[in-house]
Amino acid sequence: MIRHSADHNLMRNLNRALILRHLRLASPQSRANLAARTGLMRSTVSSLVDELIESNLVHETGIGPSQGGRPGTLLELNPAGGCAVGVEITNESALVLLTDFLAHPRWEHQIRLENSAPELVIPQVEHLIEEALSYNDRTDTTRPLGIGLGTVGLVNIQTGTLKLAANLEGWRDIPFQAMWEKQFGLRVHVGNEATI
Repeated sequence: MIRHSADHNLMRNLNRALILRHLRLASPQSRANLAARTGLMRSTVSSLVDELIESNLVHETGIGPSQGGRPGTLLELNPAGGCAVGVEITNESALVLLTDFLAHPRWEHQIRLENSAPELVIPQVEHLIEEALSYNDRTDTTRPLGIGLGTVGLVNIQTGTLKLAANLEGWRDIPFQAMWEKQFGLRVHVGNEATI
């Protein structure tokens, strides 16, 4: 029974992500259009869209043109649905960026790395993440959804650990995901800067 429930929740989350992806790629769209594009049943799309609206991630923006039947309500991602912090660390600089739910920048700060030792750089980056989240608290107060880190080197995507950064001396086996999830209380995704 627990296995069935876990599988059901996983499928719902995957289908929600699929709907969000389609709205990110092309908006506005009606529920019927989303059903046609995703291959999901209309009732499934309708149920998931209702959840996304309740979560403030999607909002209705008006009525679309009739396609022969009743015109559908148009949907878009809600820019105020949440915010995310993006971090990029290279051998020359570190950039921290706060975006809205549509990935529009709201705050950013970049520092040049005079010394790339991890014990010096990581605290500076963590301070910038705190500044970004503090800026969000002082302004729009949208819900922080997570932190994404792109960095040079080999990354274990499953654990969010930087295994080795050849261009950054001393950067080896740094568990960014576990470290930052504990520190900031947000989900953390870590990837190579070329792919994230």
